[in-house]
Amino acid sequence: GTAPLDFFSSGSKVAEYEVLTERVGVDLGYAFGTWGELRVGPQFIHQRAHPTVALPGFPVSRTDAWGAALLARADTQDHAFFPHRGLRVSASLFSGKQREDGVDRSVTRWEIDAHQSIPLGERDTVNLGVRAAATSLTRAPVTDYRLGGFLELSGLRTEELEGPYLGRARAVYLHRMGSLPVLGSTYYLGGSLEVGNVWPSRSAIAASDTIKAGSVFIAADTLFGPLYLAWGHTTR
Repeated sequence: GTAPLDFFSSGSKVAEYEVLTERVGVDLGYAFGTWGELRVGPQFIHQRAHPTVALPGFPVSRTDAWGAALLARADTQDHAFFPHRGLRVSASLFSGKQREDGVDRSVTRWEIDAHQSIPLGERDTVNLGVRAAATSLTRAPVTDYRLGGFLELSGLRTEELEGPYLGRARAVYLHRMGSLPVLGSTYYLGGSLEVGNVWPSRSAIAASDTIKAGSVFIAADTLFGPLYLAWGHTTR
C-alpha cells in the first residue's frame, strides 16, 4: 500500500513524499496459545518514494530488500488501547541485502517495543514503555526509523525525527473517570513523561543527547476507537 512520508529540517516540513510499499514472504510460525507467536522466513520488500510537495532537487527513491525476517510477539494486556494490567512486547529482526538506486548493501535491522501496565487500584494505571531500534545502514532516510508525535515525544511533529538508531522510554498515567453510555465505554484523564531521540551512528548515542517531553490529555474509549484531546511539550 501507499503512505505519506514527511521530511523535516529544524522543525519545519521541507518535503512531502508518497511511499509505495510491497511485501512478499513465506513464514514458518508457532502460536503460544492466545498470547504469543513466533514467525521466521524469507521476505522481499519493494519501496518506491516520490515527492508530492517539495522544492526541486528532492529525488525519487527506489529500494528493494531481500533476506530473512524474524518476528516475535507476546500480549497479555487486558485492553487493546487502555490496558489496566499485563505485558505487550514485539521484537523483529531482518538480515539480508538492500538495493537502493542501483547500489547493493548488506543490511541488518532490529526493533523491540515493550509495554508493561501496572494497576494502582481499580481506577489508576501506570503504563511503562520502551522502544529501541537500529539498522546497519546510514544515509537511507526512507527506511530510517522515525520518532515524534503524541506519546512518541509529545510536542514534536508526527515522525519529525528520523535516523538509523532510535531509543524512547515513557511512563503514561491513566485515571478512569467514568463511563460513556452512548458513545463508548469509558473516559480517562492522563499524562505522560517521555525521553528519547534518534542518532546518526552508534557512537553518537548518549543519555545527554536525549529529548525530554510530556503531555496531559483526556481520552475516551469510543465505539469508533480511542479518542484523545491532548497537549504536549518538549525541550527541543
